[in-house]
Amino acid sequence: MKNYNISEMNEEFLNCGLIRIFEIPVVNKLTREDDYIIFDIEIDVKKNKFVAQHIALNEDEEKSNKIAFKEIDFDDCFSLDEHLQELLEECNQAIFESDFFEIKEDEE
Repeated sequence: MKNYNISEMNEEFLNCGLIRIFEIPVVNKLTREDDYIIFDIEIDVKKNKFVAQHIALNEDEEKSNKIAFKEIDFDDCFSLDEHLQELLEECNQAIFESDFFEIKEDEE
């Protein structure tokens, strides 16, 4: 089994060419309008953590701390993709527990 190094993983993450955000489609519970929750993703090498910081899109969101910040610990047994998947699950769970938004279901 490969053991991963957080510094190397951070380098891979920064050089992957992808935008480092999660953009999650949601529905505003009050207005029933479609919207997006955006999390800025980073790896905190010093603290050995993957961090997702909610980007406030308006003044009300900026004042709210309901889904503002999520983090997971780095585990050298897991790949970059596995860490990002776990972090996305944490962000989705925060939205699920939110009083203001629900995750938008895929329309078929």
